[in-house]
Amino acid sequence: GGEGEGGERNKQVYLTQLENIALGGFSGALKTFLLMPLSTLKYCCQQGRPFPTSLLEWYRGVIPMASFMVPITILQMWANGVLERALVKKVGRALSRVETVLVAVVAGALSALLYSPLDLVVIQQQKLKMTLGATLSYIYDQYGLFSFTRGFIPCMIREASYTAGYLGLAPVIADTLNRKYPKIFRNLFVASITGSAIAGVAASLLSHPVDTAKTLIQADIELTQFKGLIDTITHLWTTSGFTEMYNGALVRCIQIIASIFVLSTIRARALIFKENFLARRAAARGTTTGGNNLLRPGATAVVADT
Repeated sequence: GGEGEGGERNKQVYLTQLENIALGGFSGALKTFLLMPLSTLKYCCQQGRPFPTSLLEWYRGVIPMASFMVPITILQMWANGVLERALVKKVGRALSRVETVLVAVVAGALSALLYSPLDLVVIQQQKLKMTLGATLSYIYDQYGLFSFTRGFIPCMIREASYTAGYLGLAPVIADTLNRKYPKIFRNLFVASITGSAIAGVAASLLSHPVDTAKTLIQADIELTQFKGLIDTITHLWTTSGFTEMYNGALVRCIQIIASIFVLSTIRARALIFKENFLARRAAARGTTTGGNNLLRPGATAVVADT
């Protein structure tokens, strides 16, 4: 209730840069902890290992995984916030749904600057069975500094798809469902899980062949078989066809849906909390927040820092 049928809100709420960083750290850590069993399941399926028999084994490696994922989630949310703010300042209005998704795409692509070399080092470390320091030294000594850019383009495409899912597509879909079908999707949880499922399937289907190619490219740092993205995907298609390109796609799809749900829901809750806080503060001062601009479930929130 309380929300009109009208179009876009004329005023929205931004998270500050510091709030985006804090939210990225918290949500990245929480997502890693909650979804670690899914990561373990994916690795077991991909490598043909037996499933763990104790809860502790399902969570083995959760600390290194968190230390890997938290900075990347922070970078994605921070970059998304900076780009949102810059674009709103340029156009002088709230972002459209398409603009919201495009901003998330660019933020995800930028995060590959950090994610791609980290992924390469992890893949090489598993392959070489060396310590982190020894792996870094080996790659640099044998293949040079430029070798750390191996797989950057497919990583950029993968992260653009994923980030578009949780920062753009999922909240936009949830907001649209809430507006058009309020009786069914009035509840934030129902709208968010539906938006996350749709966004997760889309992101997974789009990015899985690219993700498979990225792993092969970064594992083959010697350039013995896989030269680049087009070459690798062509090789996969001609040798193994559709099946090999989507190997392990089901588990990864479930993982992406769950990740998108956790991250987009936490962000939506943070935005609603800030919206309500600002409204209460404005009411206490005897001022107004600018009309009917309550944040709908899953909506993107954006207002410049004050």
